Amino acid sequence: MPLWLPEPPSPDDTLPYRLIRVPAAATLAGIITCTDPVGCNTHYVQSRTVPCEGAEACPACAEGYPWRWHMYISLLVTSTYEHVLLELTAAASEPLRNYMIAHNSLRACKITARRPSARPNGRILLTCQPLDETRLRLPEPPNIQKILCHLWGIPTPAGRQATVTKPPVANVAVDHSSGDGRYLPPRLAPREPETPPKPAQNAPGPTEHKKDYPSVQQPGQAQPPQPSDP
Repeated sequence: MPLWLPEPPSPDDTLPYRLIRVPAAATLAGIITCTDPVGCNTHYVQSRTVPCEGAEACPACAEGYPWRWHMYISLLVTSTYEHVLLELTAAASEPLRNYMIAHNSLRACKITARRPSARPNGRILLTCQPLDETRLRLPEPPNIQKILCHLWGIPTPAGRQATVTKPPVANVAVDHSSGDGRYLPPRLAPREPETPPKPAQNAPGPTEHKKDYPSVQQPGQAQPPQPSDP
Protein backbone atom coordinates (compact mmCIF):
# COMPACT_ATOMS: atom_id res chain seq x y z
CA MET A 1 0.00 0.00 0.00
CA PRO A 2 1.34 3.46 -0.79
CA LEU A 3 1.91 5.93 1.99
CA TRP A 4 -0.58 8.70 1.27
CA LEU A 5 0.52 12.16 2.41
CA PRO A 6 -1.68 15.28 2.32
CA GLU A 7 1.43 17.47 1.92
CA PRO A 8 4.89 16.97 0.40
CA PRO A 9 7.68 15.71 2.67
CA SER A 10 9.64 18.13 4.78
CA PRO A 11 12.12 20.17 2.74
CA ASP A 12 14.81 19.04 5.17
CA ASP A 13 14.27 15.47 3.92
CA THR A 14 14.13 16.13 0.17
CA LEU A 15 16.60 19.08 -0.10
CA PRO A 16 14.89 20.63 -3.15
CA TYR A 17 16.65 23.99 -2.97
CA ARG A 18 18.68 25.23 -5.93
CA LEU A 19 22.02 26.97 -5.52
CA ILE A 20 22.09 30.05 -7.75
CA ARG A 21 24.38 32.99 -8.50
CA VAL A 22 23.63 36.48 -9.74
CA PRO A 23 22.85 36.22 -13.47
CA ALA A 24 24.96 38.03 -16.04
CA ALA A 25 22.35 40.02 -17.95
CA ALA A 26 19.42 40.26 -15.52
CA THR A 27 18.62 41.73 -12.11
CA LEU A 28 17.99 39.36 -9.23
CA ALA A 29 15.50 40.56 -6.61
CA GLY A 30 14.37 38.73 -3.51
CA ILE A 31 13.80 38.69 0.24
CA ILE A 32 16.25 36.97 2.57
CA THR A 33 14.65 34.35 4.81
CA CYS A 34 17.61 33.28 6.96
CA THR A 35 18.67 35.09 10.12
CA ASP A 36 22.40 34.50 9.81
CA PRO A 37 24.50 33.87 6.71
CA VAL A 38 26.78 30.87 6.22
CA GLY A 39 30.35 31.42 5.06
CA CYS A 40 32.98 28.99 3.80
CA ASN A 41 36.37 29.06 2.10
CA THR A 42 36.08 27.38 -1.30
CA HIS A 43 38.16 26.27 -4.28
CA TYR A 44 37.17 26.29 -7.94
CA VAL A 45 38.03 22.80 -9.22
CA GLN A 46 36.89 21.11 -12.46
CA SER A 47 34.41 23.89 -13.27
CA ARG A 48 32.65 23.75 -9.91
CA THR A 49 33.02 25.17 -6.40
CA VAL A 50 34.14 22.78 -3.67
CA PRO A 51 34.76 23.55 0.02
CA CYS A 52 38.21 24.02 1.47
CA GLU A 53 38.89 21.44 4.17
CA GLY A 54 41.87 23.20 5.72
CA ALA A 55 45.47 23.48 4.60
CA GLU A 56 46.54 20.22 6.27
CA ALA A 57 43.70 17.99 5.03
CA CYS A 58 42.51 19.67 1.83
CA PRO A 59 43.51 17.96 -1.47
CA ALA A 60 42.80 21.17 -3.43
CA CYS A 61 45.22 23.11 -1.20
CA ALA A 62 47.82 20.39 -1.73
CA GLU A 63 47.43 20.81 -5.51
CA GLY A 64 48.02 24.56 -5.22
CA TYR A 65 44.49 25.82 -5.84
CA PRO A 66 43.85 29.24 -4.22
CA TRP A 67 40.83 29.61 -1.96
CA ARG A 68 38.08 32.22 -1.93
CA TRP A 69 35.49 32.98 0.74
CA HIS A 70 31.80 32.74 -0.20
CA MET A 71 28.64 33.73 1.63
CA TYR A 72 25.48 31.63 1.32
CA ILE A 73 21.99 32.89 2.18
CA SER A 74 18.45 31.60 1.64
CA LEU A 75 16.43 33.86 -0.63
CA LEU A 76 12.79 34.05 -1.70
CA VAL A 77 12.90 35.25 -5.32
CA THR A 78 10.13 37.81 -5.74
CA SER A 79 9.54 37.18 -9.44
CA THR A 80 8.89 33.43 -9.07
CA TYR A 81 8.48 32.93 -5.27
CA GLU A 82 11.06 30.16 -5.46
CA HIS A 83 13.05 29.52 -2.29
CA VAL A 84 16.73 29.20 -3.27
CA LEU A 85 20.25 29.48 -1.92
CA LEU A 86 22.30 32.41 -3.19
CA GLU A 87 26.10 32.34 -3.43
CA LEU A 88 28.01 35.63 -3.10
CA THR A 89 31.70 36.45 -3.09
CA ALA A 90 33.33 38.39 -0.26
CA ALA A 91 33.25 41.64 -2.24
CA ALA A 92 29.61 41.25 -3.29
CA SER A 93 28.47 40.37 0.25
CA GLU A 94 29.95 43.47 1.91
CA PRO A 95 26.61 45.36 1.97
CA LEU A 96 24.95 42.40 3.69
CA ARG A 97 27.72 42.15 6.28
CA ASN A 98 27.27 45.85 7.07
CA TYR A 99 23.49 45.33 7.17
CA MET A 100 24.01 42.49 9.64
CA ILE A 101 25.95 44.79 11.95
CA ALA A 102 23.22 47.44 11.83
CA HIS A 103 20.16 45.18 12.16
CA ASN A 104 21.60 42.06 13.86
CA SER A 105 19.70 39.86 11.37
CA LEU A 106 19.30 39.37 7.62
CA ARG A 107 15.74 38.05 7.70
CA ALA A 108 13.21 40.22 5.82
CA CYS A 109 15.97 42.13 4.04
CA LYS A 110 15.04 42.93 0.45
CA ILE A 111 17.94 42.81 -1.99
CA THR A 112 18.56 43.54 -5.65
CA ALA A 113 21.75 42.31 -7.33
CA ARG A 114 23.04 42.77 -10.86
CA ARG A 115 26.28 42.75 -12.87
CA PRO A 116 26.77 46.13 -14.60
CA SER A 117 29.21 44.62 -17.12
CA ALA A 118 26.69 41.90 -18.11
CA ARG A 119 29.49 39.32 -17.92
CA PRO A 120 29.14 35.99 -16.04
CA ASN A 121 32.10 36.82 -13.77
CA GLY A 122 31.58 40.58 -13.65
CA ARG A 123 31.46 42.65 -10.47
CA ILE A 124 28.19 42.43 -8.53
CA LEU A 125 26.36 45.56 -7.43
CA LEU A 126 24.04 44.71 -4.50
CA THR A 127 21.61 46.96 -2.68
CA CYS A 128 19.52 46.07 0.38
CA GLN A 129 16.73 47.60 2.42
CA PRO A 130 14.76 46.38 5.47
CA LEU A 131 11.11 45.32 5.27
CA ASP A 132 8.53 45.09 8.03
CA GLU A 133 8.56 41.39 8.90
CA THR A 134 5.26 41.70 10.80
CA ARG A 135 3.49 42.38 7.49
CA LEU A 136 5.15 39.44 5.72
CA ARG A 137 4.65 35.70 5.93
CA LEU A 138 8.04 34.42 4.96
CA PRO A 139 8.82 30.68 4.79
CA GLU A 140 11.06 29.18 7.41
CA PRO A 141 14.74 29.22 6.45
CA PRO A 142 16.29 25.91 5.38
CA ASN A 143 19.33 24.26 6.91
CA ILE A 144 21.90 25.91 4.65
CA GLN A 145 24.86 23.88 5.91
CA LYS A 146 23.04 20.59 5.33
CA ILE A 147 22.06 21.56 1.78
CA LEU A 148 25.61 22.63 0.92
CA CYS A 149 27.00 19.37 2.27
CA HIS A 150 24.50 17.50 0.10
CA LEU A 151 25.50 19.49 -2.99
CA TRP A 152 29.22 19.10 -2.32
CA GLY A 153 29.03 15.39 -1.54
CA ILE A 154 30.52 15.58 1.95
CA PRO A 155 29.19 14.25 5.29
CA THR A 156 26.30 16.31 6.61
CA PRO A 157 26.41 17.84 10.10
CA ALA A 158 24.38 14.86 11.32
CA GLY A 159 27.09 12.48 10.06
CA ARG A 160 25.13 11.05 7.09
CA GLN A 161 27.17 10.61 3.91
CA ALA A 162 25.61 12.40 0.96
CA THR A 163 25.27 10.62 -2.36
CA VAL A 164 26.89 13.28 -4.58
CA THR A 165 30.51 12.49 -5.43
CA LYS A 166 33.08 15.27 -5.24
CA PRO A 167 35.24 15.45 -8.40
CA PRO A 168 38.95 14.66 -8.16
CA VAL A 169 41.50 17.43 -8.23
CA ALA A 170 43.03 17.08 -11.69
CA ASN A 171 42.93 20.51 -13.32
CA VAL A 172 45.70 22.86 -14.36
CA ALA A 173 45.77 26.25 -12.65
CA VAL A 174 45.58 29.40 -14.73
CA ASP A 175 47.62 32.44 -13.74
CA HIS A 176 45.06 34.16 -11.51
CA SER A 177 46.89 37.51 -11.65
CA SER A 178 44.80 38.33 -14.73
CA GLY A 179 41.69 36.25 -13.93
CA ASP A 180 39.45 35.38 -11.04
CA GLY A 181 41.05 32.23 -9.68
CA ARG A 182 39.33 29.85 -12.07
CA TYR A 183 40.90 26.91 -13.87
CA LEU A 184 41.07 25.34 -17.28
CA PRO A 185 39.84 21.77 -17.76
CA PRO A 186 42.55 19.31 -18.83
CA ARG A 187 41.49 19.38 -22.50
CA LEU A 188 42.13 23.16 -22.65
CA ALA A 189 45.25 23.26 -20.49
CA PRO A 190 48.54 24.06 -22.27
CA ARG A 191 50.67 21.03 -22.91
CA GLU A 192 54.40 20.90 -22.54
CA PRO A 193 56.32 20.00 -25.73
CA GLU A 194 57.51 16.44 -25.82
CA THR A 195 61.29 16.06 -25.70
CA PRO A 196 62.81 13.04 -27.48
CA PRO A 197 64.86 10.81 -25.19
CA LYS A 198 68.59 11.47 -25.18
CA PRO A 199 70.93 8.61 -26.13
CA ALA A 200 72.98 7.11 -23.35
CA GLN A 201 76.50 8.43 -22.98
CA ASN A 202 79.42 6.26 -24.18
CA ALA A 203 76.96 3.92 -25.80
CA PRO A 204 78.60 1.63 -28.37
CA GLY A 205 77.65 2.53 -31.90
CA PRO A 206 76.51 0.09 -34.56
CA THR A 207 79.22 -2.29 -35.73
CA GLU A 208 80.17 -1.90 -39.39
CA HIS A 209 81.00 -5.04 -41.31
CA LYS A 210 83.32 -4.56 -44.29
CA LYS A 211 83.76 -7.10 -47.03
CA ASP A 212 86.61 -7.34 -49.53
CA TYR A 213 85.28 -7.28 -53.07
CA PRO A 214 87.52 -7.69 -56.18
CA SER A 215 88.20 -4.41 -57.88
CA VAL A 216 86.61 -3.90 -61.28
CA GLN A 217 88.67 -2.11 -63.97
CA GLN A 218 86.77 0.69 -65.69
CA PRO A 219 87.20 1.19 -69.48
CA GLY A 220 90.18 3.42 -70.31
CA GLN A 221 91.68 2.98 -66.87
CA ALA A 222 95.35 1.92 -66.71
CA GLN A 223 95.83 -1.43 -65.16
CA PRO A 224 98.20 -1.40 -62.19
CA PRO A 225 101.47 -3.33 -62.67
CA GLN A 226 101.35 -6.94 -61.69
CA PRO A 227 104.18 -8.43 -59.66
CA SER A 228 106.59 -10.50 -61.83
CA ASP A 229 107.49 -14.07 -61.11
CA PRO A 230 111.00 -14.63 -59.77
